[in-house]
Amino acid sequence: EEEVTRLQRLVKAVEQDKANHMREAKTSLGALEEEVIVAERKAQNARKAEQVATKTVQELRVRCRDLETELSMLMDSQWQIKLRSQLEKEVQAEGDKRIKQTTDLLAAKDEEIQRLKNVDLATVECASSASDTELQRARKELSRLDQ
Repeated sequence: EEEVTRLQRLVKAVEQDKANHMREAKTSLGALEEEVIVAERKAQNARKAEQVATKTVQELRVRCRDLETELSMLMDSQWQIKLRSQLEKEVQAEGDKRIKQTTDLLAAKDEEIQRLKNVDLATVECASSASDTELQRARKELSRLDQ
C-alpha cells in the first residue's frame, strides 16, 4: 500500500510537472506570437515601402518623359535618341534596385515569420511529449502494483 501511495504521489508530481511545462510552453508561445505580430507588421510596412518605391519609379518615368520632351525641343534627333536610351536605363536601374531591396526585405521578414512559427510548434510539442512519456510510465507502474 505504501508503494501505491508513493506511485500515486509520483503520478501527481508528473501531472504537476506536465502542467508546469504546459504553462511555460504557453508563456513562450505567447511571447513568440508577439514576435510574429511584430514581424508581420514589419513585413506589411516593407510591402507598403515596395508600393511607394513602385510609385516613385512610375513618377520618375513620367518625369523622364517630360524631360525628354523638353530636350527634344532643344537638341537634334540623334542626340535625343542617345539621351533617351541613357535615361531609360538609369530609371530602369534605379527602379530595379529599389524593387530588389524591398523584395529582399520582404523575403527576410517572411523567413523570420516562418522561423518563429516553427519554433512555436516545436516548443509545445517537445514539452507535451516529454510530460506524456513520464505520465505513461508512472501509470503503468501503478497498474502493475494494483494487480
